[in-house]
Amino acid sequence: MADSRNPFGGYDEKNSGRTVQNVTSSMWEPISAGPSLQKDTPVRKRPEQTKGASTKSAKKTVQKKPQDKKSTGADVTADRISEGGKKAPKPSQKKKSTKNTPDKAVKKKSQTKEKRPVGSKSREPKGRDTRNISEREEQLRLQREKKRARERAKSREKAKEKSRQGVSYDEMRKKKSRATRLRAKIIACVTVVAVVAVVALGLGVYAYQKGAPVAVININGESPYKNEKITETAGIYLGINMLSVREKSVNEALTKGLPYIKSVQVDYQFPDTLNLNITPTVEKLLISGTNGYICLDKDGKVLSLKKKKLTEGRYLVEGLEEQTAVAGEAFIPSENNKEKYEKAVMIASELEKSGKISKGVINVTDLNDITVEYDSRINIYLGDCSRLEVQLESAVNVIEMDEDIINGQTGYIETRFEGQTTFKPGSMKK
Repeated sequence: MADSRNPFGGYDEKNSGRTVQNVTSSMWEPISAGPSLQKDTPVRKRPEQTKGASTKSAKKTVQKKPQDKKSTGADVTADRISEGGKKAPKPSQKKKSTKNTPDKAVKKKSQTKEKRPVGSKSREPKGRDTRNISEREEQLRLQREKKRARERAKSREKAKEKSRQGVSYDEMRKKKSRATRLRAKIIACVTVVAVVAVVALGLGVYAYQKGAPVAVININGESPYKNEKITETAGIYLGINMLSVREKSVNEALTKGLPYIKSVQVDYQFPDTLNLNITPTVEKLLISGTNGYICLDKDGKVLSLKKKKLTEGRYLVEGLEEQTAVAGEAFIPSENNKEKYEKAVMIASELEKSGKISKGVINVTDLNDITVEYDSRINIYLGDCSRLEVQLESAVNVIEMDEDIINGQTGYIETRFEGQTTFKPGSMKK
């Protein structure tokens, strides 16, 4: 203990060498302005008296004085004792434990917001569902019961509405059963169609992948070409995959390569038979060309470029300028022949409809004085064909009824003027 005669009233030079008891720290806490020093309070050494201690370390040891104690003027000397000294705190100054006591935990839990059950609309489960299987099953069962209850309530409302409208319960039940049966039939039909479509698609894919080799090729229909020529032009041969034969490509190849074929229908007869149904075409118009006659069918397709005789069903067109054409393609008249060609096609169509004049020569050299030569001995004057249908009808009546024509007389029939149409025997020209 310190000398009782020394009251430790302050620090001065003469007391610099004195020792103080009950001090274990090598460094002294800084003493700030405050109440007077008490007994047994350590005396702080000055910084220059402490050897080997840096200014930086000295600054770290300085602790800030609590604001609350300074403001209240409480005794803070007990808190300035170094770390080595231990002093039991007063009962009133014991640090309160931060751990939650059971009572506090219960109170805190009760203060928290009440959580809604998992599965409710206002709160979705986050993370892993911690409920056991029985709880989840119970929750699902309750949801199903609620749903059924809503459906029953809706059904009752509908029944009440129907009853108000005069519909009995039996009628409503029958209507509902009919709707149910109809729905079942529709579902069954859709299922059957889907199954058939899937099976057909599967068979088609299998046949396409594995191949359906053609063993028999049947060619039906009349044509001036041999079967070998047709199959060679169409690119069809025995052993070819049936599914690789396309009707469009076969039509294009045959109608262009073999002009007297109008169209082809390909019939696939599984597993190994291929049928070609051919529709032929015939000549209708003969037009003078550079290499003979240009033979056309009624659709204007070029069939051949050879010299042909004027037989039944053909009409020779005279008065057009010579031009070229390509067999198998459509005939495109030149600019000078366009109007004359259109007139010739129209006259040939009307002559064919008449049924009496099935062959003849159509002269369109002068569009205002068109003539048709019948049976190489009678000229029919049509003029500009302003009344073509009436003119041809009257000319046919004269041919059928005039005795001179029947007896083989030569002459002409005048139809350019309205009135009676008569036969003028003698010369074919007026």
